[in-house]
Amino acid sequence: MTKKIKKIAIITTHQNYKWISMQEVLPSIEKCWEQTAFEIKAESKIINVDVEPLRNFINYLFQCDAIIIIAFNETIARFMREVRATLNLPMPFVLHLYGHASLGLWPQNRFNVLSIMTSGDAFIGTCPGDIKCMKLTGENFLTFDIPYPYFPIEIDSSKLIDDKIKFAYIGRISDQKNIDILIEAYYLLSLENENLPAFLIYGKEDYFGSPNMGIPSTDYLKYLKEQIQKYNLTEKIIFKGFQSREVIYGELGSKHIFLSASTHSDENFGMALLRSLSMGAIALVSHWGGHIPFKEKCPHKVWTVPVAFKTSRPRPDSLIFKDQMQKVLKHSRIIFDKLDLHPIPQYFLPEHITKEFAIVLERISTNAEPINISEIAREIYKQQLKFESLGDMQRVFTSYDDYKAQLFLNAYCE
Repeated sequence: MTKKIKKIAIITTHQNYKWISMQEVLPSIEKCWEQTAFEIKAESKIINVDVEPLRNFINYLFQCDAIIIIAFNETIARFMREVRATLNLPMPFVLHLYGHASLGLWPQNRFNVLSIMTSGDAFIGTCPGDIKCMKLTGENFLTFDIPYPYFPIEIDSSKLIDDKIKFAYIGRISDQKNIDILIEAYYLLSLENENLPAFLIYGKEDYFGSPNMGIPSTDYLKYLKEQIQKYNLTEKIIFKGFQSREVIYGELGSKHIFLSASTHSDENFGMALLRSLSMGAIALVSHWGGHIPFKEKCPHKVWTVPVAFKTSRPRPDSLIFKDQMQKVLKHSRIIFDKLDLHPIPQYFLPEHITKEFAIVLERISTNAEPINISEIAREIYKQQLKFESLGDMQRVFTSYDDYKAQLFLNAYCE
C-alpha cells in the first residue's frame, strides 16, 4: 500500500476475555493502535463485533485503508469473510496471531479465513518461534515479530507482606506448564540447601490438557499437591490460588525469582514474566516460544533452561533446572542488592510498539497475491477435519510423536 493511511478500523472482541491474560493484552494493543493512528495523523475507530452489527459501521469500513484484527474467534472470522468475500472490500487485514502460529493456523483455515487472505495482509506474532512456524505454514506470508506492550499497574507497597527472596510461579495450573518439573527441581535443590526460599504458586487449574493432541486433562493440581506431600515440602511450596495481579505483585514485591518450565503450544509471550521483571525480579524459564526474547532483551535478569525431546513431549530436565535454580539463587543476592534494577527495555514499551505498528501499515498492500499454504499445513488441516468428524474439533495432531507436531514444536524452541 503506497497511499497515505488516513483511516483504520480496530476490530476487537470481549469473548476472548475468558483468558485472564487477554483482559490485559487486548486493551493494551488497542491503545497502541490508537496511538499509532494518532502519530501518523490517521483516524481510528475501535469496533467491538460482539455488540455492534456490521451495518452500524459499514460506511466507516468503506473509507478505511486498513482493518486491524485484534483477536480471533468465530465471530471475528465471520466479520472478516463478510468484509472481503461479501462486500469485496480490498483494504488489507492486520491479524494478531496469539498462539495460532504454532498450530499452523488451523483455526483460521477452519473458519474459512485463510482462503480470503493475501500476501498483502499482515500477521503479527510475538516471538521468533511464531515467525518460524509461519514459514512452515506458508511461503508468502507478510509477518512481523512485535511483543505485547508493557503498561505499569498500581501496586500498594504498604501491603507488601515481607521483603524476603521467594521463588514464584504465576499462571495457569496446566499439564503443559510443567509445574511438576519446578516442584521436582525445588525438591532436588532442597536436598542440598535446607534454607531455600519459599516457592509460591499462583493460578487456578484450567483442565484443558493438550487439546491439539487429543490428550484430556489429568487431575493436575491434585497430582502436584501429592508430589509436594511426598517430598515433605508442604510448608515450603504454597499454592496461593487465583489472585489479582495487584495482590500477587503486592505480596511478591521486587525480591522474587520467577520460574516457568512451560512448553505450552501457545506460550507466545509472558505477561506475568514481564510484570515480574518490571517489579525488579529475575527469572529462570524454559527456552521456549515467548520466553526466548526475554533472555535476549534482559540478559542480566533472565536465564533459560533448554527443552529436551527425550520423549515425544518436549520438557525441560528437572536436574538441569535444579542446577540453574541454584546458580540464579546465588546470583539473585547480588542483583537484589543493587540499586539499578535494569528497567524494562525499550523493546517492550508502548512507544516502541506504536512505531512497529506504523511500519506494519507501511508494508501492507492491496497489490498482492493469494497466500501459498505449505503441504505440511494442508496435511494438518485435513487431519483436523478428520478429527472433527469424529467429534473432536480442537485436535489436529495424532500425538506428540506426529512428525507434523514435532516440526512445529522444534521451530518454537529454536
